[in-house]
Amino acid sequence: MTGRLTTGCDVQMLRAQTDAKSKGFTDVLYLDSVHKRYLEEVSSCNVFVVKGGVVATPGTRGTILPGITRKSVIELARDHGHKVDHHRLTRVLQAKTLVFLCGLSCQFARVTVVVHCMIFW
Repeated sequence: MTGRLTTGCDVQMLRAQTDAKSKGFTDVLYLDSVHKRYLEEVSSCNVFVVKGGVVATPGTRGTILPGITRKSVIELARDHGHKVDHHRLTRVLQAKTLVFLCGLSCQFARVTVVVHCMIFW
């Protein structure tokens, strides 16, 4: 038998993505499942926020996996003199804040518009 096992998490992700796309959005920023206030990821991509020369990304506790692409971005940022923080990102996005994604499925993508979400730390 061939096919893919669909879990409850997959169904919820697909529902959120379908809803977002029907409203004209490209993807969904997901919050943590416990507090529902900390930014964790975008679909199957890791999220990074750059502000004031600091690169911030959620830590690998909980649902964030320590992938090779994520690890490479962190190493490259440090090699180029940036401080990298691993902590919870809350939802306030201020002007002149760079948000980008990385992962095997999306490679690298800059977030150009964020609606209904703000990120700060």
